[in-house]
Amino acid sequence: MNENHKHLIDVKLPTEDAKNTIRSALIGIPKLFLSKIQSKQIEKARGLMMRSVSQLNKDKMIIRLPDIARRIRTYFVQLQRNVMPLKKVIDQLKQSYPEAMTDNDWETHINLLQEKVPHWAVLKIVDGTEYIRVDKKINFEECVIKKLKNNFLL
Repeated sequence: MNENHKHLIDVKLPTEDAKNTIRSALIGIPKLFLSKIQSKQIEKARGLMMRSVSQLNKDKMIIRLPDIARRIRTYFVQLQRNVMPLKKVIDQLKQSYPEAMTDNDWETHINLLQEKVPHWAVLKIVDGTEYIRVDKKINFEECVIKKLKNNFLL
């Protein structure tokens, strides 16, 4: 066991090599430019640390939206429909989605989905029942998924 311990002590970590590589890569770049980049990175890190709980929850919801949109689209394509009761869609999502969420959470996600891509998903109330309409003619990957992923990056 003592020999194993000795072997662990003798292992050199590549930190010096990594530092030298970074230094050599940064040669020729103005220090003012590097300091601007560093200050922007610090500002971004502070912004992430200072987010409120509600903003973090909204970010989690936005991250989930592309997967939820794919599941909704798959469900509509399988049943060959454009309009379905929202309750039925939520029940299907609850069965197929890996995370357990309440009906209220699902409605919040679908409302956010409608807000982010209003041309694809539309909620309507007819005779006291809420329906969701999905436009299957739209190029899904180009119009819906890219827009949802871009919303998170902004």
